[in-house]
Amino acid sequence: MQQKTFQELSKPRAGLIGHRGAAGLAPENTLEGFQAAATRGIGWVEFDVQLCASGEWVLCHDAELPRTTNGKGLIFEKTWTQLKGLDAGSWFSHTYKNARIPLLEEALRTLLTLNVYPVIEIKTFAPPQKQALSALLRRVQAVWPFTAPPPLFSSFDLQTLLLLRAYDPDLLIGYLVSDLNTAAITLAQQKSFSSLHCQATSITPTLIAQAHLQKLPLLAYTVNDPLQIQSLLQQGVFAVFSDLTFLNA
Repeated sequence: MQQKTFQELSKPRAGLIGHRGAAGLAPENTLEGFQAAATRGIGWVEFDVQLCASGEWVLCHDAELPRTTNGKGLIFEKTWTQLKGLDAGSWFSHTYKNARIPLLEEALRTLLTLNVYPVIEIKTFAPPQKQALSALLRRVQAVWPFTAPPPLFSSFDLQTLLLLRAYDPDLLIGYLVSDLNTAAITLAQQKSFSSLHCQATSITPTLIAQAHLQKLPLLAYTVNDPLQIQSLLQQGVFAVFSDLTFLNA
């Protein structure tokens, strides 16, 4: 991976990251969502990946299929053959009835075409997933060029992040936490993580100052109020994850 800092966002909406693609505008974690974000000038999108039973990494937030597809059961118990034909869009709108669960490689190729960059959140629902992290990195490296800004990997699972760091010391890694606090800032700094991601409601000016002292970018999720987004960015939050629904207003 090419070593850069996450501060090198260079898009018109540098302070915004599309949440699960553009979850307020199109079905989450779909290629259609990436297109919706790109059309609105968004330079980075976040999406969730997890391992399916046949070894592919696929895009989906939940461990179970029913909320965002017409399938049933757990993703890590399904093969790619069982997953690839599912309808992943009709739950959002009939307009998106042809949306499908993407493979990680498909997602990355689409983002390259759109000139949009990825924040890859790794879900760890099945125990074997950690053993497959090196394979995940190989899949990303096979698609994503060294000449493009490198992906930012994130997870709530600290062990996953430490394994990623062990596999490649140069990876950009974001530590996901529910609530921002001094302990999380200290840990992220000690582990040389690239950024710290937290609920917007847990951010305070004191904690922003502590993160700045550690040269640790804060990323806040998930905010759809334009005034709140503006306030967070003005206070020194580096970027905000948003469903981008407000862009329709």
